[in-house]
Amino acid sequence: MNLPHDTLIARRNDPLPGQDMKYKMFSRVSLKTSLPKHRLRRGDVATIVERHPGRPAQEPGYTLQVFNAAGETVDVVTVRESQIEY
Repeated sequence: MNLPHDTLIARRNDPLPGQDMKYKMFSRVSLKTSLPKHRLRRGDVATIVERHPGRPAQEPGYTLQVFNAAGETVDVVTVRESQIEY
């Protein structure tokens, strides 16, 4: 396949130009807010498994995998960027 030299090719979870993501894939983050529906509390630790750049004027988001102390998956949730922190 021959593409023009200036063609942008992005992987599924790569942010597009101008859509910088604050957190990197597979980094550990903690919840800034509780998610009662999922029985998750502020401060619970999770791993980023997918990035969602969002549409223009929409906050980026992330899919997180949350583990218990034994390393078992507790839940997989999608949150806004403002709901997590390092």
